[in-house]
Amino acid sequence: MFLPILYRIIKPYIDPYIDKLPNDEKMAAESTTKIILSKAEDWEKWFRQLRGHVDSDIWAYLDPDVDEEDEEEPMEKPVKPNLRDYNHNAMIFANLSQAQQKAFESARQLYNHELREYNRQHDLLREARTYIQSTVSIAKQTHLSPELTEREWLLALKDDTAPPEGYMLDKTRDRYNTLLRGFTAKRIHQWLDEWEALMLDCIKYDLPEIQRGLWLKDLARLFKPISEFCYEQFRKDAADEDKSDPIQFRTVARELREKFEQQKGGRTMRGSAFQATFGDDEDEHQGPEDEQSSSKGKGRKRSGSQQDEKGSKRPATQCSGCELKGHKLRECWYIFEDLKPEGRRLSAQRFTKVKKALTDNEALKKEVEKLRAEMKKEA
Repeated sequence: MFLPILYRIIKPYIDPYIDKLPNDEKMAAESTTKIILSKAEDWEKWFRQLRGHVDSDIWAYLDPDVDEEDEEEPMEKPVKPNLRDYNHNAMIFANLSQAQQKAFESARQLYNHELREYNRQHDLLREARTYIQSTVSIAKQTHLSPELTEREWLLALKDDTAPPEGYMLDKTRDRYNTLLRGFTAKRIHQWLDEWEALMLDCIKYDLPEIQRGLWLKDLARLFKPISEFCYEQFRKDAADEDKSDPIQFRTVARELREKFEQQKGGRTMRGSAFQATFGDDEDEHQGPEDEQSSSKGKGRKRSGSQQDEKGSKRPATQCSGCELKGHKLRECWYIFEDLKPEGRRLSAQRFTKVKKALTDNEALKKEVEKLRAEMKKEA
């Protein structure tokens, strides 16, 4: 009885160290789906779900990782006390002497207590048995012979299914490389969902490809065509010991989702009202007024002027940040990159120029800070 008691005492302290991540993070990725054990890749997640499902009071009787010599057996059904055990001539309780009646009552109370404990344990084991049966594939059902105990089931399943050393690391590496190759700007949010779930496994199996800031460098390479700012930031963070820790992946994913937040129609929520083009072909940039006019079939205006509805010319709006025409400083994608529609590329050369201007031009810097405060307040 000592080992099960000790196990229950130390269990709360050793559980957080079973894997490298806290249980709440591990289960967050798996809690919505019941794992069906059918192949080697399923074993660890299935076993973890099973352990979370089974009551801690009986886990010591099921755990296949316990050595055979330390194995504990479930309690046996208690034997109901009999009157003749106290007086072989007794037929009813009244035939017992006062001392015999007292001893019999004590034995019956102990029996009732042990029976309740036995029934509870039996129900928990039966529930675990049903759970195992319901989460094992048809092919694996051959290991679940009715005459075997639940622990014998788990030992057989472990021998047949648990992956060999290094197997899961190789599988995780293949999944990681495949996910990187499948990145597209059109499905950033779906890709981030898959990336977050995979990063949990990458951390768990100590994947070398995500160590020493390599995971941030991979993100920098993927997001460079979409956001020059993300590219520069990821490259910078990759050299930072704290920010490059793979455990920071959730923070990065959350910031990327906020940055590329989308409406159902696929357009970004931030800056979707501004249609000015900040691509590499800067001679054909359009401001909001130009885009509206061109949508009415009036053709593209010259970049040096704009027309109102009466046809009179007025000076074209010019951004004091990037010096492009067709938008105001408040609408500049080089300054406020959140406003840039998803998939639209910026000129790296002009981006560097604007970045330098923000450092050297104190007046521009103050104006940008003022605008950021206003936009934050409006948001």
